[in-house]
Amino acid sequence: MKCNQCGQAIPESSKFCASCGSEQVTISVDTNANTWQRTEKYNTVNTALICSSLSLFFSLILGGYLNWVAILLAPISAYFSIINFKASMKKAVLALSFGILGLLFAIINLINMKNAWKTLEELEVKCQEKLEITIADAQLNSFFLNNDLALQQPYKANEYHYSLTEAKVEELVNQRND
Repeated sequence: MKCNQCGQAIPESSKFCASCGSEQVTISVDTNANTWQRTEKYNTVNTALICSSLSLFFSLILGGYLNWVAILLAPISAYFSIINFKASMKKAVLALSFGILGLLFAIINLINMKNAWKTLEELEVKCQEKLEITIADAQLNSFFLNNDLALQQPYKANEYHYSLTEAKVEELVNQRND
């Protein structure tokens, strides 16, 4: 050990320097001590960023019924980004903007989906009306039943399968031959 004042070599346990007489202050340092860094207790800006990114992903890429997941994740990301606005402003603003965009795109997709379903329902009604106009006297196909073909052929009748009577079939065949 050396003297703090004059730099002369002195024994480890001495409290004063033998040559200059100055008091020696020793500071012990524990080299095995852990270094602790104080962090924010509830820094959830990364959670906000993940939720908002998922909201944007579900609304833009996947769509469909996953738009509801996007709508649920958007307010969660907005809440967490507002809480952590002071801690990391850039990430919080990014999370908030992704969440708002995800929410808007999800709502737009749901409105488009509703309009598509409405159009399909109207189209189905129009198709039914057209079928009823073209084949007004629809009844069970007597040719199919009279010739015992019902057991040989897989046949299912529903609202879209209409069949003609034998007289109607013969009439159509005669028209085609003429």
